[in-house]
Amino acid sequence: MLWISQIDRKRFPPEWNMSQERAFMEQIMNQRFNFFLVFFSVICAGALNSKSHQHFFVLVLGAVLSFLLAWTIFRAHCKLDWILRFLSSDKSHPYTIVNDAHSKRWSARGLIGWFIPIVCTLVLILGACFAYMGWLPDSQAEHESKRWPQGVGQETRRSK
Repeated sequence: MLWISQIDRKRFPPEWNMSQERAFMEQIMNQRFNFFLVFFSVICAGALNSKSHQHFFVLVLGAVLSFLLAWTIFRAHCKLDWILRFLSSDKSHPYTIVNDAHSKRWSARGLIGWFIPIVCTLVLILGACFAYMGWLPDSQAEHESKRWPQGVGQETRRSK
């Protein structure tokens, strides 16, 4: 890897620097996390509205894909952490100045980078286990169709 001294960095500004890489990695991690939340919501809604024998398949497929998405978020989180550690070695960098001024604050980067994706994936795995054991309730539409026989409770037209 090519290392450029701070003097050379000031004299020959690179086309792409670590600050730009940090902004890029933050954007990628946030986009992946947002997509993960939408995906998790769609899988949960799909599992709850599916027929009782389809709960398991929806949740297993969702758990596998959720794990793969969580892995990409975790990788982006690790790269972003490395970039931030690199930037914090430069005491004149704005990240270091702000981080030192607010070092007592807690960062939510760990929640976004690994905790929430792992918990969501485990929820889908647990849901798949519950579906396999038959512990998940039927969907509302399926429940209503079992409750009322065909034609009962519906208005009928009288023939004249």
